[in-house]
Amino acid sequence: MKVLPLVLLLLSTSTFGGYLEESKVAVGTIMKSHHFSALNYNETHNGIYLNINRWSFGRYTNSINQRSTVITYNNSLFKKKSFEIKSIVGMATGYEGTKYSYGDVLPMVGMSAQYWYFKGVLIPEAIVLGVEIPLN
Repeated sequence: MKVLPLVLLLLSTSTFGGYLEESKVAVGTIMKSHHFSALNYNETHNGIYLNINRWSFGRYTNSINQRSTVITYNNSLFKKKSFEIKSIVGMATGYEGTKYSYGDVLPMVGMSAQYWYFKGVLIPEAIVLGVEIPLN
């Protein structure tokens, strides 16, 4: 797996101390989506991800029925009690031949909103729904 060393490097440098001190760890699912176009996309994703501090790494079946690996950086923009909004930037594999891909890599940008465990992610062509559970 070519992406794993990069993920480990990013996770190890994701705090000011250069190591995972006081880490925030969560596991999440990538379950359903709704695409804004009339094309016949897959909308059931059977995905899982791990979030450590601001970095997420996961696997899912993408909108064109290919297996994808995704890595994102998630920046908190607003948080009040059990509600949080974040900006998301990253990339996902498995999108060869799609409109905005570079080879099989698709750049990702979006916003997420989470209330308790329920999470929605808005990206330019779809909204994605899932659950995220803190582990610590």
